[in-house]
Order: sequence, then structure tokens, then C-alpha cells
Amino acid sequence: MKSITPRQIAAIIGSVALINLIARLIGFLREVAIGVHYGTSAAADAIIAAYTIPNFIYLAAGGALTTAFISVYTNEPAHQKRKAASIILTYTGLAAALLSLLFFLLPDFFIRLFFSGMIEETQQLTGDLFKIMSLGTFFLTISMLFTGYLNANRYYKASALAPLFFNIVYVGGAVLFMPVIGIDAYAWSVLAAAILMYGYLFIELRKRNLNLQTLIFTGGSEGLIRRYLWRALPILIGGATIQLYFLLQRIFASGMGEGTIAALNYSSKLIQIPQSILITAVTTVLFPLISQMAAETKTRELQQMYSKGILYLCLLIIPSSVFVFLNAEALISVVFEYGAFGREASIITADLLKVFVVGMTAHALNVYLTRFFYAHHFNWLAVFIGAFNVFIVNIGVIFILLPMGGASAIAWGMTISGITQLIMLLIISKVKMGMKPDVGKNLIRILGLTVALGGIFILIQPFENPILQLGVSMSALAAVLLILVLWTDPSKRWADKLNKMLKK
Repeated sequence: MKSITPRQIAAIIGSVALINLIARLIGFLREVAIGVHYGTSAAADAIIAAYTIPNFIYLAAGGALTTAFISVYTNEPAHQKRKAASIILTYTGLAAALLSLLFFLLPDFFIRLFFSGMIEETQQLTGDLFKIMSLGTFFLTISMLFTGYLNANRYYKASALAPLFFNIVYVGGAVLFMPVIGIDAYAWSVLAAAILMYGYLFIELRKRNLNLQTLIFTGGSEGLIRRYLWRALPILIGGATIQLYFLLQRIFASGMGEGTIAALNYSSKLIQIPQSILITAVTTVLFPLISQMAAETKTRELQQMYSKGILYLCLLIIPSSVFVFLNAEALISVVFEYGAFGREASIITADLLKVFVVGMTAHALNVYLTRFFYAHHFNWLAVFIGAFNVFIVNIGVIFILLPMGGASAIAWGMTISGITQLIMLLIISKVKMGMKPDVGKNLIRILGLTVALGGIFILIQPFENPILQLGVSMSALAAVLLILVLWTDPSKRWADKLNKMLKK
């Protein structure tokens, strides 16, 4: 397989990021639609809670399986790669089918298990919606495996388009059919979107001559499935921390009264847009390369990628976090305050958003840094770090702050534990892998300009029109990001090009 030049990597990341931006924005319209239709009511809680389990399987379990697949697949001999992929598909498909069947047959059991704090009526509605959505679990899981297969063979754009099609069908179906069949439109749209995404990826594999056989149980290298599961399990526990946070949030929020799940969902989803776009683009393209570099012990190249990844994520997310924090109420008002979503719901959601956004940079970096642990096969070490912060620090903070903070205690749990996880990852990656961030000077520049940006946002606050406030703030953010891109050391060549153009 040919090596990829830095320019090609940048082009791929840019195109994948653009596709993910469109996909995430369309997906976010789903949250807006729920807000318009049901606000922060029990019905909104039911839709969000019902989708929580299939979505967790899709993003957390599916993501872990995909990452493990890439790690195992890239280390297989060339003549055994396709058979190895077919064997993994067979076992994963059977497990996903069994799980879908269990969810379909016992929906009320799983809803009572995870959302026991809900009143009986809301639990029943959630169970009815979950029963329909659960059938999509199989298609969602296998689709994630297909994307891993495409990414491992460097067909990044094909795999990036899959979530875009999924969100188009999900949002479009829910909006179009909600007036006809009511709240069930959200459940049936999930199932239809999952089936269509599976079909699209299946066709893409065939077009690229990456056909896979089914019901292949033997063959491949010795211990293939054992290695696959051994890598997937720690990634699921330790690497899927964001989804574990959301699952725990909804479990805790289910007993806090009507609308709490919805308010937490709306606020957390808003910060996921920039975070998910950047993380998906970077990890989709870079993780296969990181795995290959680690396998070939290219220490210098790994150190460069480690430092540059941290720098670029800080450059993009830290200023964006300040933008969201100081414009939280305007953002929520412009995005959500329609239909059943009133002013009171906006204030509650904005307050939660401010807490979540404090930890946005930490969570983005955590996802990136754990990829280096996986590439070096320190899977269980990443598990310990992730599990400790999700289940000990996060839950501990929630219990400590719950009597005083209510729903905000849940948000602070995620934020504080994300920061402690980042500190642990940075220290342990230096000790175990010799990796150092090496971004000191550029980080000072980023923080300095971000402080100045915050001052601009505070001056803009008196604007009564939230759309005008956001417009001016976004212009200031774009200007600061451009300055930072030109100012940081790895990007000086762009400044040189700009100077030459101006001289002409």
C-alpha cells in the first residue's frame, strides 16, 4: 500500500471533516425537531431515552469493534486480510443479530433496567419506541464494521458519507411522518435509516472489490478472534467514554423529573458538533496510519503526529469553547426556541451548555490520545484510565454536587472527569511511550488570543438581537482561528505564501 504524503493527509482530513460537518448538522436538526415538537416534555425524554441504547451500541460498541478491526486487519498478512475480515464479520454479525432479537423481545425489561427513575407512563412510551428502534441495532453495528473495512483500505470518503445518509433519512422521515403517525415516526425513521446505511456501505464494498464472505468461522491467522475481542473489549470500556457519559447522564436524569433528559441532551449535543467533526475526521484518517507507524516502530513520525494532533485540536477547540460559553443563551435561543421549546427551557439548557463546554477540549484530546495507547497495544491501560474517570471521578462528582446542583451536577461530573482523564493520559503516555506534547509556545499563543477573543465576546453581549450577536461573534472567532493557523509554527509556510501573494 502506497504511503500518503502530508498534503494528501491534510486533503483527506479536510474532505472527511466537511462531510462530517454536513452529517452532524443534519443530525443536529433531529434534536431541533424533537425540541420543536415536544420541547422538554416527557415525550421528548422518551424519544431520547429510547434511542440511547441503539445509539450506544452504534457509536460505542460499533466504534470499538471498528477500531479493533483496523488494528487487527492492518497486522494480518496481505494474503489473509480478506478472509480475516470475513471471519470477523461472521462472528460480529451473529452477536449483533442476537442482541437485536433480545432488545426486540424484551424492550420493557431493558428500559426499566436503565431508566428506572421514569414514571410508568413514560417508561411504557419509551419501551414502545425502543422496540422498533432495536431492530436497527444489527444494521448499525455491521455498518460500523463496514466503515472500518473501508478506512483500513483508505476509502475514507465512502465511509464518511454513510452517517450523512443515515441522518438525512432519520431526520427527513421523522419530520415528514410525524404529522401522520405521531411520535412513532422517530422510531421507524431510525430503523429505515439503519437499513439504508447498511445497504449503501454493502454496495460501496462491492464496487471496490472488497467483497466479504459470510458464515466463515475458521481460517485466518491463529488466534484471530481472540485478538480481535481482546482489543475491542478494552476499547469499548476505555475508549467509548463519551457515550458512557451520555448513558450514565440519562440514567441519573431519569429520576430528576420531566424534561431533564431532554435538557441534558440538547445542551450536550450542541457541543458535540465541533468536537465530533474534528475527532471523527482526525481519527478516521490518522488511526490506521498511527497503527502502521507503531507496527513499524517509526518513533520520530509518531512523536510528530502526537504533537501536531494535540496542537491542531487545541487551536480549533479552545477558541470555539470560549465562543460557545459566552454565547450560550443566544445559541440556544436561535437554535431551539421554537414551538414547544419555551424561554424557560432555553435558560435551563444554556446553563447546562456552559458547564459541558468547559470540558470540550479535554474530551476531544482524550479521544485522540487513546488512539496512541491502542496502537501501542496498551489497551487495558487505556481501559483503566477511562473507566476510572467515568465510573469513579464522574459518578463521585455527581453524588457530591447533586444536593446543590441538580442536573448541573451531572454536567460537572462529565467536565471534571474529562479534565482529570486528560492529565492522566498525558502523564502516562510520557512514561510508557515517551510521548511529549511539545506545544508549549504555540499553546501560549492560542491561550493569549483566546483571552482577547473572550473580551470581544463580552463587549458584544449587550446586543439584544441574538442573531446579530452570534454573527459578530462568529466573525471574530473566524478571524482569530485564521490568525492562529498562520501564527503556529507548523503553518508558517501558509504565512509565507500569503506574504508573497500580497507583495505581488
